[in-house]
Amino acid sequence: MTFFTHSSISEALSQLDKLCRQEASQHAYPHAKFIDKNVVIYDASALFGISEYRALKAEFANVLNHGPGVLVVKNAWNNLHGLDAMTDVFEQILEDESRLNHGDHFGQKDAVPNGRIWNVFQKSAIKAPDIFIEYYSNPILNWVSEAWLGPGYQVTAQVNVVYPGGEAQQPHRDYHMGFQEKTRLHDYPQHVHRMTPMLTLQGAVAHTDMPIEAGPTMLLPFSHQLDNGYISFHQPEMRDYFLNHAVQIPLERGDAIFFNPALCHAAGKIKLKLSTAAVICCKYRQHTPSRWRQLILFKFVKVYTRYYRGNGMLSTLITLRNRRLFRQSQTVTRFRQTLIAIRR
Repeated sequence: MTFFTHSSISEALSQLDKLCRQEASQHAYPHAKFIDKNVVIYDASALFGISEYRALKAEFANVLNHGPGVLVVKNAWNNLHGLDAMTDVFEQILEDESRLNHGDHFGQKDAVPNGRIWNVFQKSAIKAPDIFIEYYSNPILNWVSEAWLGPGYQVTAQVNVVYPGGEAQQPHRDYHMGFQEKTRLHDYPQHVHRMTPMLTLQGAVAHTDMPIEAGPTMLLPFSHQLDNGYISFHQPEMRDYFLNHAVQIPLERGDAIFFNPALCHAAGKIKLKLSTAAVICCKYRQHTPSRWRQLILFKFVKVYTRYYRGNGMLSTLITLRNRRLFRQSQTVTRFRQTLIAIRR
């Protein structure tokens, strides 16, 4: 059967329930620190100094493909000074684009608009090249990306901010077929539905502490294994199942989460009262002091597989339409040396 039929889609809910009843085993992931709600948790400090990184990458790939489809690396961005510096850059861009912000494409209608910076990868590189270089030189990002995509990947990035008073996102899958209309999805053969998650990697970095009340990403472990999920998750009963079974993992500043783009997920609703939001560093543009940080999940989503002769990230940067950054030879040299160092 080359294409999904309407009868096969009607059985999707029972198939999803069977898949999501699986339990992740600690024995399958020897480098992991523990498993929480079927999310595999790693400690970044324990990953440095491993003698064989190919085995670690194979384990990451196993989690993302055959396992629950999601992993968290605690303290992945352990240079909090550099993390805060990038947060400041995001805030500057959000302020610069405040008049243009129309919210989030997966946000609820008639709700407080979520903050969004499209193509923040390029914008942050132009605005603060030194901060950008330090931020993206993190080897954790490189290891997980190569585990799923191989060398020569390309990074794109957006910032998504759910403000207090804003609603959760609609549950969804992501690139590439996650953005297709439901009627169009039936035109793609089954092998394309199974192939598309292999083209991208989904990830996010917590730029502030994110307890459950702050609305960290809602996740449905093992849902990526549903072959017809790009079509079936448009059904109301599938979305209801997600809302009843999705899990959330609290994140601390500097933690990173990576997941298969076919994993059904959604940004969570912030349940904090306004008076409490300021205590945990949630910011309103209208009157909050600038030293307070927003609850930001920086999404380096949609990490495309693209092959270059040289290093993928450097080649990607050189292709940016705005070349001003790369006229600074010292910056280019430093970035090249940093990339060489983290790939050893």
